[in-house]
Amino acid sequence: MTDPISLIDNWPSIGQGNHSDATKKHHEWLKSIAVTVKALKFRIEEQDRLLAEKDEEINQLKSNLTSSTSPTPSNFSYSNMVANNPKKTEAEIFILTRVHAELKEKSKIENNLIVSGLEEPDVQSDVDPAEQEKIIVENLFKELEVNGDKVKRFTRLRRKGGKKDENKPDLLLIEFTDQSKVKALSKAIKLRETSRFNKVFVNPDKTPAEREGEAKLRHRRNQLNQALPNKPKINSNLSIENLKPKINKLSCYYTNATSLANKKNELRIIIDQCSPDLVGVTETWFNLQSIRTIDGFTQYSKDRLSGNGGGVIIYVKNSYKSFEVTEEELNVTSIEHVWCKIISGKDILLVGCIYRPPNSTREISTQINKVISQAKHLVEQKKFTSLLIFGDFNHPNIKWSNLGGHCSSRFAQSCEFFGLPRGKLFASNNP
Repeated sequence: MTDPISLIDNWPSIGQGNHSDATKKHHEWLKSIAVTVKALKFRIEEQDRLLAEKDEEINQLKSNLTSSTSPTPSNFSYSNMVANNPKKTEAEIFILTRVHAELKEKSKIENNLIVSGLEEPDVQSDVDPAEQEKIIVENLFKELEVNGDKVKRFTRLRRKGGKKDENKPDLLLIEFTDQSKVKALSKAIKLRETSRFNKVFVNPDKTPAEREGEAKLRHRRNQLNQALPNKPKINSNLSIENLKPKINKLSCYYTNATSLANKKNELRIIIDQCSPDLVGVTETWFNLQSIRTIDGFTQYSKDRLSGNGGGVIIYVKNSYKSFEVTEEELNVTSIEHVWCKIISGKDILLVGCIYRPPNSTREISTQINKVISQAKHLVEQKKFTSLLIFGDFNHPNIKWSNLGGHCSSRFAQSCEFFGLPRGKLFASNNP
């Protein structure tokens, strides 16, 4: 079959004679379609050609990458990489041009130093400012044990538009004729011991690209610092003791999860928003296969021994030293509770999380009351300095307020619980 595309250049006319309007339109449509198909075929061929070139470039880049990561780097050099790749893409040319410019700039400044904080000449003095500057720099060279004869030139780097801080000296650029820069940098630390130059800093000169990169890093660092939930305040009287977390300033969060496995993400969001140091959870409903960990926290948990539901867990932020409590007085297996201790300096905080199911027997209630009393007794014996208890005790007939609480005499277990000798730190939900 003849390719209709080849007929486009010599498209036949409709011929002489009387032809209907429909025939004429059909003829024009066919010719238009043929022209469009030819144009599309040309574009497809052009795209195929470009794709073939890109595939060739990709293969060449892969070949260069393989050779650059080969185990024989002794045969690799920047010049070999350029020479062995005669056909380069625009991206490669751009990268090589930037690299070449950066290397050229680094070679120009390899013997340069930048000095910050160096005093400037007194413009109100009768002595020529240039002579004053010379004397200041010579004194600096003496401290750095650098030969002034090896200095090509030195000059102040003035900021366009004037200084931001009139009390801050302009940077001083020093160009050496040899590697004296290395010796100056090694001696720069001794400037801290002098009275005149103790606020002077000496650093290698950097290329514009290096300065731009460092500025971006500083900006990013500042952004991250500003985003911190608890930004530390600067204190000139910092000490190791002051840096320790304070137990008496703990931030705590408690909840009854009713299956924590299904609400771990919600708990993480709350932790991100509230940033608590301690988290107590009852009714975790965990089993042996449950994942309990939360990043940044140490967990202490106890699951219900038989049946579903129940379970308690305590999360302690890793910035605090925490340990499991093994005191025999608190080792009661008939109730759902878990204990840990937090140590900060001389402070040892005893933390417990207790769950009393609804409609518990008097025996369970008695055991819980006994454990709480034992915990308070351990504090009185000076084994711990403070006591904190989380829990859901399901005593709805105790009515709490900021001033205290009261209990109806009709509910004996609630009244017994209300009569416990509780410490000052006792956080409970639905007591």
